[in-house]
This record gives sequence, C-alpha cells and structure tokens, in this order.
Amino acid sequence: MSESTTPQSQEKDSLPTPVQSASDAPESISMTSIKRFLMQEVDSSRAAAPLTVYCFMTGFIPVTPSR
Repeated sequence: MSESTTPQSQEKDSLPTPVQSASDAPESISMTSIKRFLMQEVDSSRAAAPLTVYCFMTGFIPVTPSR
C-alpha cells in the first residue's frame, strides 16, 4: 500500500508548468497592430460627417437652440 501512496504524494508536491498561448501574452501581435491602428492620424474629411451625426443622435449638439 505504501507504494501506491508515494506517487500520489509526489504528484501533489510538484505542480505542472503553466501553459501560455499567444493570446495570453499582454503584447501580442494582434494587440500591437490594434494599438498602432488606433494611434494613427484621423482623416478629418472622412470623420466629420459621422462625428456630427453621432453628436446629434446622442444629444451633445441640440437640434433646436436653447433660449
């Protein structure tokens, strides 16, 4: 019986090495490319119309002027 308990106690003492995939890495390739894309300069001619519509829809710019 002592032979069967010895491997079990050894298994409890040693932990397996953790598995780390590319998606677990904080600075993976996809995060770097997303960060690079978001930090690019904005083309104002392409962004003005959608931004104006968004401001009207959210109420940031009122449709009627306040008195």
